[in-house]
Amino acid sequence: MVNFVKEIAQRVTLYDILQQAKETDKLVEKIEDEGEKTKASFYYLTRHACRAMFRVAGNLEVALAGYFGYTAATVDPEQVPKCVLLGVLGMLTYLVDYTIFDKIAPLPNKDKNDC
Repeated sequence: MVNFVKEIAQRVTLYDILQQAKETDKLVEKIEDEGEKTKASFYYLTRHACRAMFRVAGNLEVALAGYFGYTAATVDPEQVPKCVLLGVLGMLTYLVDYTIFDKIAPLPNKDKNDC
């Protein structure tokens, strides 16, 4: 349970993206060809920027859903379903980030580069 909470905290604070950026910098440094190094740098830069965009959007949607949901519950209860939908959409951006960047196109494995 502690590892699960720690993983969530790293994802919300974008700390795991920073760790991956350090790993990809090491991968780029190993490339000797300058053209390939530039391509790899651009690829990893856009990858990390997209991940950060999905995460920040998710964080904002969840935060706004919580705020608006709390406000709507006290002022206009009919707006609560819209706030719940906003929170669900925020969670879906996390799911999209996880699916695209961790499952469909993960970072190269360190073992593959060492061989």
